[in-house]
Amino acid sequence: MTSIIFTGLENNRFSLIKFLLSRVKRIAPGLLTVVIGTLAIGYLFLEPLLYKPLGEHSFGSMLFYSNVLYAKEFGYFDLGAETKFLLHTWSLSVEWQFYVLYPVLLILFKKIISIEKLKLIVLACTIASFGFMLYAINYDSNGLYYRLFPRAWEMLVGGIAFLYPLKLKIPKFFLEAIGTATIIFCAFFVNSSQTWPSPFTLLPILATYIILVQKEDGHLLNGWVLQKLGLISYSLYLVHWPLLTLTKQYFDSFNFAIYIALSLALSTILYKLVESRREFGLKFMLAFSTALLASYLVSIDGAAYRISDKFRLTSSDYHLKYYGGGNYRSLGDVAYINMEPQDSPDIIVVGDSYMRQYVSYFENHKIKVVNIFKDDCFSTENYFTSKWYDLCAPRYENLIKTMDKYPNAPIIMGQAWRTTRLQIFQRNSGDELSTPDPLNLLLSEFEKLFNKYSDRTFYVLGLTPGLGNGQLSYSCLAKESLPVFEKLGNTICPSFINKNESPLNQTIEERVSKFKNAHFVNASSVLCDNKMCRTLDEDRNPIYSDRGHLSIYGAEYVGSRIMSDILKNK
Repeated sequence: MTSIIFTGLENNRFSLIKFLLSRVKRIAPGLLTVVIGTLAIGYLFLEPLLYKPLGEHSFGSMLFYSNVLYAKEFGYFDLGAETKFLLHTWSLSVEWQFYVLYPVLLILFKKIISIEKLKLIVLACTIASFGFMLYAINYDSNGLYYRLFPRAWEMLVGGIAFLYPLKLKIPKFFLEAIGTATIIFCAFFVNSSQTWPSPFTLLPILATYIILVQKEDGHLLNGWVLQKLGLISYSLYLVHWPLLTLTKQYFDSFNFAIYIALSLALSTILYKLVESRREFGLKFMLAFSTALLASYLVSIDGAAYRISDKFRLTSSDYHLKYYGGGNYRSLGDVAYINMEPQDSPDIIVVGDSYMRQYVSYFENHKIKVVNIFKDDCFSTENYFTSKWYDLCAPRYENLIKTMDKYPNAPIIMGQAWRTTRLQIFQRNSGDELSTPDPLNLLLSEFEKLFNKYSDRTFYVLGLTPGLGNGQLSYSCLAKESLPVFEKLGNTICPSFINKNESPLNQTIEERVSKFKNAHFVNASSVLCDNKMCRTLDEDRNPIYSDRGHLSIYGAEYVGSRIMSDILKNK
């Protein structure tokens, strides 16, 4: 891109309209075909819960702002990547935004500075974008992942390869081998376990730069097979993710070899029939407008008329209706269920959304509860694990005040116990604490609480096993009511899946069992036997509202089996 723009600017022959039109002819036909195909498949096989966001994402993808949508969708109860058929188009949207802004800025700067200084501007913008990414990541790592400016440096490095080619007294074949080996390494070892950004963020970018500066002198990548793969690479990019998402939606086992073969076959067909022709005329505009309209209509309610009223909920509506904690307050303060402050509670409960998920059970069974909830938060005497100090930190103080006010009520504690994604802050200073074992530190804090209040009874709830494969049971049940499955008479939603119990439960139980006044309650034992875990109750209602949180039915199923014992021992 930089070569085309700079060469045109130097010769005073660069046309922004021709440049953008060329990009549209290259990108849009293949994208449009995949969007139409995905919408058609979704109409047959996706329920409104997933089909509605597909309409939104299709609309955003065709207008090249899907990255903005995905940045906004990051949230605690987000459906997850495996349900988003066009998630990969975020990078295409970023590229298109870059294609528009990059030449416009260069044209404007060219009017006031020389070409040589313009090269320095590109270098400065590359450094600025990289620096902004490192700075801003401390404030919004999830949203920034999809944004243009913290990603611009990755594309600008390609421009640097043209403007400032690497000149080293090293054989070019050797450099190309290093770059290729690095990319292969990244393909196998860089995954979601690494944070973004990290040193691994630089590796594939620098490796690509090293390969690019070799120009046509390289040998490793000139082979017939790799050249053919290069031809269909854009088509392969377009089809690989929708195919992967569809496979994970409907098949428990995943055959990687079959997936690769299908991806290559579909990519070749898409390249031959659509991409290589680069047709951009009246037919294309009509098809594009029709697909855009269809995407908008789908985004309204996910074509809900296809199924019964029970399964017409949107993602946000579904969570409010089915999550065991509903829309109940989670502010770290003291609140009450089925009682007034002057009453004597049956129990005191404290924790995050994994404790809040039992609210529907408490309410339905008229249990008097004093609760202190703050989602995504650990709060102890000396530490807390959320940047939202005003909400997370006071949760512990409110617990102590509540315990003093109601000296006879047992305390139930529920958390999303985990060893990763924990940012621990010191209560007194608010500074972040660096520790290699955050779970051990926090469990030690709870042990201090048990010791300090040795005359009180504590119950610590373990983690439920979750769905393992991340598939929402409600979503699956809704699929069963689609016309295509009703005609086939298929029941595709299992009541049980393979056991996937968290190993943290054993660690927590070992620590808690040391205390006479503290008891570990294994919620997994209610849902699982030695091999399988329940996902639907006896009436085929979903146990979970998402990948880990209990639904109103799950709260009833688990709560009636563990809370009754706690209340009996009160």
